[in-house]
Amino acid sequence: MADDYGDIYQTAMAGYRTAIAEAQLDFQRAEASYDFASRVQAAQRIAGVRAEMTEFDRMSHEHAAALRPPAPAQRGEIDLTPDEAARICGVDASTYNAGVARLQHLKAKGLYKE
Repeated sequence: MADDYGDIYQTAMAGYRTAIAEAQLDFQRAEASYDFASRVQAAQRIAGVRAEMTEFDRMSHEHAAALRPPAPAQRGEIDLTPDEAARICGVDASTYNAGVARLQHLKAKGLYKE
């Protein structure tokens, strides 16, 4: 299915490029024959195809983005008070604080690596 979308995109873009090239040739022919009205029509066709091509490209990118799975939620750091951390760990605040102090001591001596 993804290949189908790529083929659709490539085919459509090739069609837009062809249409622009044809309109540019019409513009050059009109310029060579001093046909002002035909030059205006060719320029308008070029502008219209460019606008349509740009919109098609934008919509294609939106569609492709919608097909991608959402990024996993990022886990952020949460600052807890010592009392909250102790409660989450299931110990009292003094036991938690003693553990934190011991951990800092071990880190300072290089005996604990994160």
